[in-house]
Amino acid sequence: MPRERETEDLPPDEYQGAYGSRALELGDLSELDRTARESPWADDRMEKVFEKLYDGCARRATEYDELYEEVQRLRASSVGRSSPKLKRQIETVEQQRAENREWFEAFDRRVYLLHVQMANRVDKKLREELVERYRFHLELQRFYQKVRAAFAKSDAFLVAHGKNEREEIDLGSEFVDEVVRVLRDSWKSLKGVIKDARATDLPAMKYFEECADLANYVLEDKLVAEPPPDYTKGWVNKFMTQLQGARQKCSKLQIKSVSGILRLQEQIVTRWKLAREPIPAEVIDAEPIEAEVIEAEVIDAEVIDAEVVDAEVVDAEVVETKFILPPEPPPEPPKTEPAPVDVVGHANMFDFDALAPGTPVPSADVFALNPDPFVSAPTAQMPALGAITEVAPPVGGEREPPVNQTAWLDPVKLKAEKAKADALRAEAEERIRANSAPPADKGAFGSGAPVVFDAKAFKAMRPAVRITLVKPGEESPLAK
Repeated sequence: MPRERETEDLPPDEYQGAYGSRALELGDLSELDRTARESPWADDRMEKVFEKLYDGCARRATEYDELYEEVQRLRASSVGRSSPKLKRQIETVEQQRAENREWFEAFDRRVYLLHVQMANRVDKKLREELVERYRFHLELQRFYQKVRAAFAKSDAFLVAHGKNEREEIDLGSEFVDEVVRVLRDSWKSLKGVIKDARATDLPAMKYFEECADLANYVLEDKLVAEPPPDYTKGWVNKFMTQLQGARQKCSKLQIKSVSGILRLQEQIVTRWKLAREPIPAEVIDAEPIEAEVIEAEVIDAEVIDAEVVDAEVVDAEVVETKFILPPEPPPEPPKTEPAPVDVVGHANMFDFDALAPGTPVPSADVFALNPDPFVSAPTAQMPALGAITEVAPPVGGEREPPVNQTAWLDPVKLKAEKAKADALRAEAEERIRANSAPPADKGAFGSGAPVVFDAKAFKAMRPAVRITLVKPGEESPLAK
């Protein structure tokens, strides 16, 4: 039970009137705890929030008290004689009170989040105690708000009823029934508060014993019986005395609860600041210690004769060296014989550069050569194949370029072609001797005209050659 005290512990002025008779607007504590756990603040942010935490509270607290007194006055004036004007005035003041409560709601939630996170930094037990105190305070202020509202409304109706009885105002004879209804509602509210208080444990607070019976503290005597159907002055006086006492007790509990929360928050802030301060280095004066001088002890050296040890001669062991042959080269890949070449034709090469210009041959002269000896009859302009010799080098400087159309032939190539022609000629003569065929007439080459060859397929390995002589400037009959 509380000890008797003349004054109550009120919050100090350093809080700028933020705490008094008003209720703390915290909302759902579970939501705030989840916010502090999921989105913790940094130490720098907490320090900045703490520096400006109570800015603006003085003006808002004064506004709160003024608005509360104004709305209570308007409500008392409207009892039994409500008018549209009073209703509009009450609505205006209630709107202003709602804005004021909204500002304090943000303030109270910010205070809670700040100190819970500070306590979480320094001591988990302090955090648990702070959260528990806030939960208990919300329950206490609920009791206080219900009892205060019930007392204010009942008192306003009783004042109006007294004026109506004294005929200061005319509210009609039926107004007394309205008064009885209001008193019955207030009695039910007080009964509910006492019932909830019995189920609430009182934590350890200054001037209170831990787990004391909160209901007995709020209402020491037994609650009066249910109000009678009619207005009874004796019952009204007893009930209003109990209701006013309960209101005062709940007010004291609320003030003590707020004071306990503030003292705990101050302790948390102090420890949090100490944890952030750097630890000063402690300078300890060094105590000089004299060095102890120990004289060195001279020890005579003991001379020991060296023992001569004969050297052991070890014969060298001859080790044969092994010559390591280099690895054999890999075997060469097998050589493949070239595929036999099938000779499909023969060619004769003549030294046209050695030909001298001769008498032109008519363009219509066409004569066939006997291919049996594979050569034509030699002439002055075209020697026999056997007479083809290597081209003689020029004498006395560069020779004049030949006028014949075969001047572009390379002498080296001519030599090679000559050798090839000799081989072909020998092979042809060998076949001729084997066949014993009679020689055919041999024609003569004309002179001075270009030669055009028209080679045809061999018949029985015997080639046939047709030569057409064309005069310069005339068209070859083969072109037609």
